[in-house]
Amino acid sequence: MTPHVEALALSALLLATPASARAADDLAGHYYLNGVREVGSELLLKPEGRFQWYLSYGAMDQQAEGAWKRAGDKVVLRTDPVPEGKGWAYVKEARDWDAAAEYSWRRQRHEATLAEISARCPFLQGASAPAAMPLVAGDGEIDEAALRREVAAQQARLAASVRRAEETAAAAMSAEGAAQSAAMQVATQAMADYWREQYALKDLYWKLPEPPPRYATLSLPAECIAPSEPVRDSDPADWQPRAAVLVHDDDQGAYFNGVAVTFIYADGREEPVTTRAGGYAFAADAGAMPVAIALGIERAMEAGVPVLRLQVAENARPLMQVELETQVLSGPAFEQMELRIDAGWLIPTWPDGDERGRYSRD
Repeated sequence: MTPHVEALALSALLLATPASARAADDLAGHYYLNGVREVGSELLLKPEGRFQWYLSYGAMDQQAEGAWKRAGDKVVLRTDPVPEGKGWAYVKEARDWDAAAEYSWRRQRHEATLAEISARCPFLQGASAPAAMPLVAGDGEIDEAALRREVAAQQARLAASVRRAEETAAAAMSAEGAAQSAAMQVATQAMADYWREQYALKDLYWKLPEPPPRYATLSLPAECIAPSEPVRDSDPADWQPRAAVLVHDDDQGAYFNGVAVTFIYADGREEPVTTRAGGYAFAADAGAMPVAIALGIERAMEAGVPVLRLQVAENARPLMQVELETQVLSGPAFEQMELRIDAGWLIPTWPDGDERGRYSRD
């Protein structure tokens, strides 16, 4: 085809394409909001006439999607209506227990154990005090001989504080009744002294050529010793599968902690838990599957969003991934928004009627 024929063919194609469609194609793209303090917002105008919008301000996140079109010198966004009766969450899939669920289960158990130890042995939280700076000679240089003498003296003080902390911890754990409170206070002070002497020894080493020593290890009562951190790659033979809920949001690509989950069993028993690390909530009993789960989000319930009850399919697999429908949960951020076209920028008109900031294309 000759260049002249190609030009004629292109002209014919442009004439056959409505002007509004060509204008829409010119506006399609990814935009970012500028000029509004402490507000982040993105707008994606797709060539086929769909949009996605996101705004973040402080602890508030809003999003919307729907259809867009050009109307004169404006872009008009209209959000999709929420289908009547649609719930704010649904079970997307149920699958077998996996390594990620096992690790999250072990993490939650580990955190619960640490909390129990902290409540049982409150003296472990003994506060520390800042230590003195190393000795300095008159010319501003470290007096190493004096520093080493002080290090030896500090090591002796630390050893004494270790013995004192161990003795008072054991006494506190064996005390009963009214004597226990006083014993706990003595152990707490001894633990604070131990940490102070420990930090003091570390600080004395900061100008010496050798590295500082490791922290002294206390010999504590067995009920005050924390277990080892869980490992990610545990042996599947040691896994402890159970009913679990994983709360996720496809739109934000995020997992949600702090969602209230209640496992409801066939015998009427209800087990309330809360999603924690990684968006997981676990049933305590590894041998029972619920017939339903109830979900609630405190902030949403305060706004009038009801608790949602979801049925669990018979013979369902134990790990249930629940997807949030953010638009249903929070309501649409707006029904319609207009943005004035200005030299390649889009100037939004906000719900209060004011124009603030501008969206510029990336």
